[in-house]
Amino acid sequence: MSCAVEGCKNYNRKTRNMPGRKVQYFSFPKGNTMVLKWLEVCRKQDLSVAKAKICSVHFEPSCFEKSLQQKLLQYSPQKVRKIRKDAIATLHLFHNLQEKNTPLLHQLPERIVRIELLY
Repeated sequence: MSCAVEGCKNYNRKTRNMPGRKVQYFSFPKGNTMVLKWLEVCRKQDLSVAKAKICSVHFEPSCFEKSLQQKLLQYSPQKVRKIRKDAIATLHLFHNLQEKNTPLLHQLPERIVRIELLY
């Protein structure tokens, strides 16, 4: 399974053994309104809502539910988290960062710049 957000390269086999925090994949919500909001975030054509998932990297900590035990102990698990029903992915959306991620001409290796200028 892979993340449905355009530009995200996370997929299960890559993130499964990633050191540090665990990346989870969340299915699309059932309500029509929320599905439309999630589709807007993904910005992909021909996306199957039944199979598509968004990885936890795109959700703020406030998007996850906390049990009473977690609240009392001020503990936030990284391995198993439940997403809130009104959660919308807002982090690391590549269509928002496209201009920032595009390297400037002077940052590109000289060889690549020369090749592109020939065309």
